[in-house]
This record gives sequence, structure tokens and C-alpha cells, in this order.
Amino acid sequence: MNYIFNSYYESQGARILRSNWGNLSRPTTEKVFAYRAYVDRHIVELLQSENLDPEVYNLMTVGLHHEQQHQELLLTDIKYILGNNPLYPTLKTPRENHQNYKPTAEGFTTIAEGLYSIGYQGKDFCWDNELSVHKVFWLFDNFCIFRKN
Repeated sequence: MNYIFNSYYESQGARILRSNWGNLSRPTTEKVFAYRAYVDRHIVELLQSENLDPEVYNLMTVGLHHEQQHQELLLTDIKYILGNNPLYPTLKTPRENHQNYKPTAEGFTTIAEGLYSIGYQGKDFCWDNELSVHKVFWLFDNFCIFRKN
């Protein structure tokens, strides 16, 4: 099974070629949701326990960030698999009446032209690619970007 589920860890031995990912059947959606509910319930219980060891907290923080990376990779893998499928399936159906769709200001941040410091500046966990703090000059006056709430 390591051969199938090992995506990139050289130390774990041989692995399936990336171009062959998605060629195996997966569990049903119902089974995936049941598994996620089981894991989520136990993680919440662990994080809400009164005497959570700081080492466990730090391990959970790294684990959750790592899981976010897996979710991002899953989306790119789905796009790759669909893009190489000879039937040309779509990931999403087009939005109906998209010509009448008007984005709202909610969820957008305006960035004025200027010099900014970017990079992680906190003391909590971050990935190495979020470092180091450095200056950038933003060239677009009143440019809006979408931000997650």
C-alpha cells in the first residue's frame, strides 16, 4: 500500500508515478464524509481537552497546515486528471446568468500604490516560503484583491 499512497517521500520507497494518480477507484463520497466526521470529532475533542500538552498543540498546528497543503494539491490533481481525460469533463458547471453577476465589495481589499513590507512577521508557526520579511513596491493604484474572511 505504501507504493500507492506514497506521493513524494523518497525515504518511504518506490511510489506510483504522478501521471498515474487518479487511475484507481476511490472510496465512495459517503465513506469519505464518514471518515472525515470521525477524524474531525476526535481532533476537536483533543484540542478542547483541558490539559493539552504544548508539544501536542505545536504538532497539531504543523499537521493542520500540512493538511491544507494536501487539499491544495488535491485540487490541482483533480484539475490535471480532468484535463487529461479524453471525455473533457468539467470541474464545475458554468454559473447561470454569469453576464448578470456583479461582484460585491465584500471579500475584497483595496491596495493603494506604495512601498509595503511583506512576509510573515508573527511568532507562531509559518512555512519557510512565507519568510523573510522584505519590502515590495506595489505599482497599481487602488488595485483590489480577493481575501478570505
